[in-house]
Amino acid sequence: MSFHLGLFHRAIILSGSFLAPWAMGQNVGDASLEIAKEVGCSLSSSAEIVNCLQSVDTINIDAARYKVINNYYAGTNVFGPVVDDYLPIHEQYISSSPWRTEWTALKNISIITGFSSNDGILMISGLMNCIKGLNPCHKTVRFIRLN
Repeated sequence: MSFHLGLFHRAIILSGSFLAPWAMGQNVGDASLEIAKEVGCSLSSSAEIVNCLQSVDTINIDAARYKVINNYYAGTNVFGPVVDDYLPIHEQYISSSPWRTEWTALKNISIITGFSSNDGILMISGLMNCIKGLNPCHKTVRFIRLN
């Protein structure tokens, strides 16, 4: 049994679905290392990175996050939830991909879902900067020209 089961009885999901391909974090480990490097942390071990980041002002971490997202990930936010099946079972929140979730575990949760105007506008601005060459595109970003 996953750690998160039983924690939530109702949910409001706004601006998308957790089943959307972009809803889960992508390359979170790489992006986190880039942020640590950007604020001057040693990358020699996870413990050193954690200790260093705990001593850095949050304003500096946020500025580094913004820079990393714009320089390496075309303005998209890579820091979504991740499957943490590498952790011991009692510490896992998301033990499998949402596409593989045991839906019976969710059947008794009341959910309200919806969207707002201009959803995704931040992603679009980052992609536009990528297209214009104002920041480099991440290796996973591909553009197809339609005629």
